[in-house]
Amino acid sequence: LQLDDANGYVIQDNLYVFIYLDDETYAPDAVFGLNIYSMAEASEKEEIDPAGLNAILGFDVYSSLPKIYSNDYEVSDESSDDYPVDAYVYLWDWVSSDAVAYDTELALSLDYDSEYGYIIEDDLYVFANYDSTYGLGYINIYSVGGGSVEPEVSDVWPADAINAFFGGAEIGGLVPSFTSEADFSYYITGEDDYVELIIYTDYATVDGEDVYVAALEAAGWVVDDSAYDYVGYVANDPDEQISLIFYWYDGVIYWSFMSFYHEEEQEDLLLEDGETVVLYNSAQTAFSAAELESKSEWYANNDICNFNGNDQIALSNNGVVIDMVGVLGNSSDFAKDTTLVRNASVSSPSATYNASEWTSSAKDTVSNVGSHTMDGIASDLIISEYVEGGGFNKFIEIYNGTGEAIDLVNYAVTLYVNGVAESPNNKTFEFSSLLVI
Repeated sequence: LQLDDANGYVIQDNLYVFIYLDDETYAPDAVFGLNIYSMAEASEKEEIDPAGLNAILGFDVYSSLPKIYSNDYEVSDESSDDYPVDAYVYLWDWVSSDAVAYDTELALSLDYDSEYGYIIEDDLYVFANYDSTYGLGYINIYSVGGGSVEPEVSDVWPADAINAFFGGAEIGGLVPSFTSEADFSYYITGEDDYVELIIYTDYATVDGEDVYVAALEAAGWVVDDSAYDYVGYVANDPDEQISLIFYWYDGVIYWSFMSFYHEEEQEDLLLEDGETVVLYNSAQTAFSAAELESKSEWYANNDICNFNGNDQIALSNNGVVIDMVGVLGNSSDFAKDTTLVRNASVSSPSATYNASEWTSSAKDTVSNVGSHTMDGIASDLIISEYVEGGGFNKFIEIYNGTGEAIDLVNYAVTLYVNGVAESPNNKTFEFSSLLVI
């Protein structure tokens, strides 16, 4: 049979089978199971309740938009100093065609600004998109602090502006130049670790993309077009110091530069005894930005913290799995819409998941994230909390109860999607990647 990484082996259209190991139900005996299943067709989408969206905006913004249909959605207020209005509608049951269809409806009803999106009113914009990484559509309604950013203008490729953005010619000089008969406009937007340098120029044909792809590849850059339909070309320099997205649209080429964030130089990653390290999804809503800023040893990682209640998490040391949440080979929901906290009596990691070692709490319970209690002395680090909450509220907590500081450099966390041990969808985060030498 052919293997569908997300669902199992394909018997026929919408009929799948997989084998799993259950070592809990009939413990101490281990039993293999065979699951044959199909999936019901999605129900027809209904119109969303606009009250939450209108409340964020402070007026009936929904009446200015095409109607939004979804049976699984979340409205989020992500306003900041740079974006006084920044409202998102996350649509978990959308596919890419839904986002394209909604964009078409926006084009029929609203004027378009090539820099900001469809215009609702003065300094208020909207666009729809689909994120293939997370498998969801979203609609963003936002304004730009202080009004639209006034760009600088240069008649040649603004190399000096790029050097200044990256802190010197040593890094900025890695960026190949581009020649255009038109002027280049550029400005900086964003805040904190997400500041971007935007450059754009009039260019009559899409061929300019090919010219710049060739220049990047000649300089050793890695250019990825797999997400072109959503964001454009994604390119990284050979030393992975620069992140770049660029694309041609309606007679204009756009470049968006972002510097990879580096902490001060360090040669180890010590986790003190009694302390925790937390991985979280950057789009979580359980903690405010101010709360996150006050926390140490918390790291945003959207590759790992993109799990559902049937995905397993493993902690490894020197490439050997030492602790596990969930049972590999089993894609059934074991931790959906819940918070799992390791019992205080558990003082050793285990490569075999044991549900009796965990206490389950209600969905979006995050009061214990960042701290843990252990009765004894641990033999190694353990996974102490697994939060599978609503939306992007995903957290993994790791605790050091060994009695001494532990260097995290040899540790890694792996996400096994749908319980599949070998899948291209699985992700691994190595703590050593946080080092800057």
